[in-house]
Amino acid sequence: MEPLASVVDTALVGRLDTTMLAALAVGTTLLSSFTWVFNFLIHASTQSIAAAQASEVGGRVRIGLMVALAVGLLSTALLYFFRFPLYQLISSGNISPELIDQYFLPRIIGHPFAIIFMTGLSMLRGLSRVNTALYLVIITTGLNILLSWYFLYPLGIGLAGAAYGTVLANVIGLIFVLAILWREPKVRSSLHVLPPKEDWFQFGKNSLDLFGRSLAITGSLFFASRLAASVNETNLAAHQILLQVWLFASFFIDGVAITANVKGAELVKSGNQQGFRLMQKNVAILGLILGTIFCLTYFIFSTQIQKIFSHDRDVLVLLDLIWPWVALTQITNALAFVYDGVLFGLGAIGGFKWVRRWMLAAALLVFLPISLSGNGLDGVWYGLMAMNLFRLITCYWTYSRLVKIIR
Repeated sequence: MEPLASVVDTALVGRLDTTMLAALAVGTTLLSSFTWVFNFLIHASTQSIAAAQASEVGGRVRIGLMVALAVGLLSTALLYFFRFPLYQLISSGNISPELIDQYFLPRIIGHPFAIIFMTGLSMLRGLSRVNTALYLVIITTGLNILLSWYFLYPLGIGLAGAAYGTVLANVIGLIFVLAILWREPKVRSSLHVLPPKEDWFQFGKNSLDLFGRSLAITGSLFFASRLAASVNETNLAAHQILLQVWLFASFFIDGVAITANVKGAELVKSGNQQGFRLMQKNVAILGLILGTIFCLTYFIFSTQIQKIFSHDRDVLVLLDLIWPWVALTQITNALAFVYDGVLFGLGAIGGFKWVRRWMLAAALLVFLPISLSGNGLDGVWYGLMAMNLFRLITCYWTYSRLVKIIR
């Protein structure tokens, strides 16, 4: 459900105007970059709480929420004061800053709420309240879609409408998630306990490793949008559509990776190597099945999916060139995302460190050379596909080594 709101925003705006879609692409690229680069809040919080003793849960929730608040406020300030140079960096000046501001300014006002909401959901998952997190995401995503549609179409307030829908949905979701965490007995009973230095140190170490990983992913996607925008707004609009289709599948399959993270942390804590291997096999099978479903769906319904986002003939021609490859690589992508989650579960014995190293290598040694050697969208998307194949191979090799040392 989580990526659906972004997909719907792209579809709603894309059917109105290609120039507005290009402006939306700039705004979402910046916001996504500053969200993904702090993605450690999700994975580190989930792993930390899943591996905690009952008396430690409240303290770890406290750490996560405090860090999320600081990150949200800091990133909002940076985005606001440096937004014009960042617009220029992505769009090469091809798109009016005033048009981008219509979407971007409301979104950055709501950015801290989004960061804390995202972190709170990860804590619920770490507490094995996965169903609760799902219901919250369904509610907030539904609100996001309805509000964005209402502001864009019946009210006709333009690009800002999509932003208002997202911000209001995140604020409502945050209120719910904080109320649920407060009512959780394990959290409430130990929230007042000051976490020991070791907890802060371990959370900081894991967060730093995941920050490096997220920075490599974010930098790659940021650079990909910059290369697409350097051609013209049609290229950027096509790239935005491909990116939303790509991310929809990756976030969907990320549910399997989250399961690997939560269950893996529990199994490492108990020293159950055999159970970890069985868990890895099951999530790999699930990832393979889901990747195959997305691959076939994107092949069979390519025309119908593309026209959900745009009726611009020039945009559709560009999509047709890359689409078959995007569809085909959904299988390897799915397995790469799953093995990321498997290594997150091994965070207590070095999994986070290896995820960071391999992601930095993938960005610098695979994505960057291929994307620069290509022409327009071709180079960008061949580079992204090759990067994920490299991630799959290296993450599987690292899992094979680390799982042997579970005691």
